[in-house]
Amino acid sequence: MTQSAAASQVLSANGAVACVSEEAVRGVDDKGDTKWTVDGGTGGHGISFAVHDATPTTVAGVDGNLLYVAGSKALKGAVAAIDMVSGKAVSTVVADRPFAKGVLRFWGIREGLAYLVGLGGDPGSASGGYYVWALDLADRRTAWVHSETERPVASALPLTGDHVVFTAGGSLRALDGNGEPVWERKLTATLAATERHVIVLDERDTLQALDPATGDRVWTAEGAAEGSAHGDGIAIDKGGGLLYGLWQDEDGGHSLRCLDSATGRTRWQAPVPAGQKDAKGSGVRMLYGDGNLYWMASDAVVWAVDPAHGKARWKYTGLRGRNPAFLAWSAGEGRLCLSDPTARTVSLLHANGA
Repeated sequence: MTQSAAASQVLSANGAVACVSEEAVRGVDDKGDTKWTVDGGTGGHGISFAVHDATPTTVAGVDGNLLYVAGSKALKGAVAAIDMVSGKAVSTVVADRPFAKGVLRFWGIREGLAYLVGLGGDPGSASGGYYVWALDLADRRTAWVHSETERPVASALPLTGDHVVFTAGGSLRALDGNGEPVWERKLTATLAATERHVIVLDERDTLQALDPATGDRVWTAEGAAEGSAHGDGIAIDKGGGLLYGLWQDEDGGHSLRCLDSATGRTRWQAPVPAGQKDAKGSGVRMLYGDGNLYWMASDAVVWAVDPAHGKARWKYTGLRGRNPAFLAWSAGEGRLCLSDPTARTVSLLHANGA
């Protein structure tokens, strides 16, 4: 299904696909029919969603049957909870710090806590600052807030534990379960998270697994291709035990590779699917969902491969020729969701390619 719609983020859960834009959040079904709409700025919640242009932006997350969408209300950081079945806005939480302005990005949800980053820091900050906000979704209250002078960008939330790791100002920084800094390393990198580790792809194309509590290196693997600015150059399976990426081969070509996330050992390596002529080693985007490993090539052709050995299952060419950096995607509930906010199109594919 392909339909006309602007969506900077798409999420599939609870029998619907949530299409998040500046104007509204719409829930659509597999046929593309709109099931419900929650308008931005009104809709019973009063929040202006944190989407300001056609660039893919992560401003929402799902926990249970609720979709949480971030933004601002009366110039303060805020999160609206929307029932994905009925489409009703059921609650709104506003950041309870005087300096906490609008939310810029939704980092994710882990064990009932939502992690967000917003504009505004402690009084006296020359730059105005930024804040990392941990929000308890059940109690609808702030768990903690951490202030930063430099803008936090990429982030990683290991599936176990309570640490959060992020990049800011050319360094890698970690906070503990109370929002207190625990370590910092000078490192420019993109991030992913497995069950226990933070996965770092640095500017030398070296993949590193770090202990989120200490920053100590657990293992390294060289030759990984540069990921996209969206932080999805490495895909992690559902349990966090395996990771997948694109590797640079000695002959100048590229191959898909699966690693054990605990040890860094290679489980399998496979050539990129036959027929994919363009496999540039930069801006890589990968995604795991519904038993498929998805790879978006540099020409925006999307391949679904078997995560057990890397053999191609099917491909989707409906976005061929577009810039992958300006596309949003997600997978879940048997659907692959693709959005081109600039062209105002949303495509839904079943996990079998239909």
